[in-house]
Formats: sequence, C-alpha cells, structure tokens
Amino acid sequence: MRAGLQRWLCVASLACCLWARAQSDDGVVRNDLAFLRVVILSTNVYRGEMFAVDMQIHFPGHYGRRIDINELRNHPPRARTEGIRFLLNRSIFQPTHQQVAGQVYPIFHYRDAGVATRAGKLELLFNTELVLDDFTEVIPRQIKLRLASPVVPLTVKPLPTQGQPADFSGAVGDFQLIVQTDRTRVEVNNPVELTAILRGAGPLDIVPAPAPANGWEGFRVDALSPRLDTSVLDLANMMVFSTKTFPIRLLPRRPGRQIIPPVRFSWFDPKQQAYRTVTSHPTPLEVFGDVPTETPAPVEGNVEITPPAAKTGADEAPPALRPQLGALAPSLTPLLRQPWFFAAQAVPLLAMLTALAWRKRQDYLAAHPRLVRRRRVARTVRRGLRQLRGLQQPEDAPAFYDLAFRLLQEQIGERLDCPADGLTEAIVPAALTQRLPAATAESLQSFFAAWNQVRFGAGSTAQSLAQARAQLEQLLLALQELEAPRDAA
Repeated sequence: MRAGLQRWLCVASLACCLWARAQSDDGVVRNDLAFLRVVILSTNVYRGEMFAVDMQIHFPGHYGRRIDINELRNHPPRARTEGIRFLLNRSIFQPTHQQVAGQVYPIFHYRDAGVATRAGKLELLFNTELVLDDFTEVIPRQIKLRLASPVVPLTVKPLPTQGQPADFSGAVGDFQLIVQTDRTRVEVNNPVELTAILRGAGPLDIVPAPAPANGWEGFRVDALSPRLDTSVLDLANMMVFSTKTFPIRLLPRRPGRQIIPPVRFSWFDPKQQAYRTVTSHPTPLEVFGDVPTETPAPVEGNVEITPPAAKTGADEAPPALRPQLGALAPSLTPLLRQPWFFAAQAVPLLAMLTALAWRKRQDYLAAHPRLVRRRRVARTVRRGLRQLRGLQQPEDAPAFYDLAFRLLQEQIGERLDCPADGLTEAIVPAALTQRLPAATAESLQSFFAAWNQVRFGAGSTAQSLAQARAQLEQLLLALQELEAPRDAA
C-alpha cells in the first residue's frame, strides 16, 4: 500500500512541475527556442521610396518541437511602428534551413516591400506570436511564445523641393508612361477610350491618373476605376514591378478635327536624386456629326416675367358654367368595411383549427384502439342486419346463417377482446357461460343448433328465417350490454 501511495505522489509532483513550467512560459521571450530578426537592406531612403524588408523567425530549439507551417504562413510578423506600409497584400513566405554560428536550424522568411510614409528617423519594431508543440517532456504540451524583434533604425529623407514640378504625383521610383486610344474617328458626344498605363519599379497604389497640362479642353471626361497589378522581379532585393492602368472615357463636344492633348506624368527618381517628367504625344481625332442643341434651364432669380396683356370687355366675362356635372364615379368602399374581406381573413384560421382538430382526433384514436374496434364492430353489425332483411327466402338460409354467425363472431370478439376469426361454436359457450344470463345462453345454443341444421342439409322455412333474424337481434343486444374492455389511460 505504501508503494502505491509513493507512486501516486511521484506522478502528482511531476504533473505539478510540468504545469508550473508551462505557466511560466506564457508571455516570456524564449531566445533558446525561437527569436525574431528583421533585416532591411537599405536604412537610408526617401519618403515614398520602396525598400526590401526580410522578417525572419529563427527556430534553434526545433529538436523535439514542432510549428504548424500553415499557421506560420497565414500569420506573418506585424510592424508596430507607424510611418511605414507594405506593398504586397501577403508577404512571400519562404522556409529554409541555414547554418548560423555552427548550428543548422529552420529559418522562416517573410519577404515584403516597404514604403516610408513620413520623413525622419524611425525606430521600427516587429512582433509576432508562435504556438509550439513540445514533445520533449513526458506529457506533450503547447508553448505560446511572444517574439519581438530588436529595434531597426530607418532614416527617411524628405523629397527635395527644388525642381519639383507643379503636377508632381508623389510617385517615387523609375517609371514609364504609355498612352493608347481605341479609335481616331468618332461622332459628337460618343466616347473615345483613352488608356494611360504607368509601369515601373516603385509603388503606384496611391498615384492619381496623369492629366494634360491645361486639362481636357473640348472633351467631357468620365474617369473609370483604375486597375493595379504588382509582381516581384527580384526576390532577394524585393524589387516590386507595378503596372497601373487608367481607363479614361473622352466625349468630344464639337465636330471637326481635334487633338487629344498630351498627358504628363512626373515622379522622383531616387537613384538619380532628381525629378523626371514624361509627356505623351498628341493624338489627332476626327469628329463628325451635329452638335446637339441644349435648352438651358431657367435660373431662379433671373427669369424674365412678361406682364399680362390688357383684357378686353369680352375677356372679362366669366366662362359659361356646365349645367350638368355628369355621372359621378361610385366611391369604393374600403376593404376594412367589406364583410367578405374579414371572411377571407378567417379562412386560414379555420383551416388551421380544422387541421388541428383532425390531428387531435387521430392521436386520440391511436391511443384508444379498443374504442376504434368498438365503433367498427357497431358499423359492421348495422350493415349486416340490413343485409339479413333481404335474405328471407328458404334458399337463402345458408347465406343467412353464415352472415349471422360472422356478426356474432365480431360482437363476441369485441366484448371478449380477442380475435373474431378464432371464435368457434365450441369456444363461444364456454367463454360466455358466466357472463350471459341463462335464458340468453340457451337462446345462443338454440341459434347454433339451427345453424347446424342448415349446414348439414336439414333446411329452413321463410318463417323460421324471420324468427332467426329477430333472435339474432336479441342476442346482439344482450352481447352489447356486456361490459366492454377499456383502453389504458
């Protein structure tokens, strides 16, 4: 008994130790298991310039422990410092095995392209959470780690104001402009689809559409939603190539030979540290058709009021009144005052109540099978007595007594709560001897004797059939007065 008690105490102390260790691991940075490192290739950039960010989760304590790869892929580290944003909707996940300080262990890379949104000296901080499955102990457990990267300094320089174009779009990088039109001949007030495409290395997600220097003179402009596509050309340096397409719908207002004005786009090139501007070529456009006439709407306050003309004596006379107003249309009675409307509303309620009553009756009959049999036997007896009134001829005696015996079987079986087909001439007297009066029992025996005479060929007369029917009715009434079995409550 002492050995069993000692074994139980050892197991309990081991469980307490494991529980205490798991509790102490929550919220503690475990550098011996995993740590977060962030590498930025260029720490001196311009505001709006793209730079590569490599967020690395090092897992030196991977022996006997496991990390869910899908969990890592879907939950990259997050930046906790304001002033930067990422270009890719989802960082590029790349698991590798590398040798660091003579030790080979897994390193999970999250590569993305960052953009500085404000100038100054920034101290970037990243963090994430990990859940490890630990199999190094006797009892497997889960360890939750909160990892934070060391502070990464980033110097963000403001864009120079000297030489900045008036139509500078805010784009920083290296880009090119392509302008295309879908037609060179169009009717007045019909659209010409002009497509301006910006492409190059750099962020274009917040860059507006390029426009002419003097606007779209002579055209009505409908700007459609732009489309942005990004792709990574250099994974090591995270060189993101962006393409932004601006569909512009131009509607010429007048006919004749016109010129679609050239489009200008300006950006800052961080490699040359200078602003660059590109201008597309003007596109000739032949416009035909007539200019639609437009009727200007009257402006309130500027409407010219014409004074009424002077009235003559004939105009001052009142117009002739109609002597007959004609037949008036009958007024419709509201639905709430019409009886048929209320009757129509009651139809669904009556149908529901009828269905409910029918369902309740079916449930009641299903719970009382003896009552159902009693009603069925009563209907059978009434229908059989009506058939016996038509069997009065001597040649009908066999059919008469067969039907009469069947009615007796149904009535006696219902009162004795037993199957009717199993009742015979030998069973019925023994079952009813103590429940029927002596006179009724003798009458039943005489009826069976008359039936046997008919069955064995003794025959019968019409008067005897009438008497037999009256005797059968008396027997059925006497049987119906017996106490019937009842269903359980």
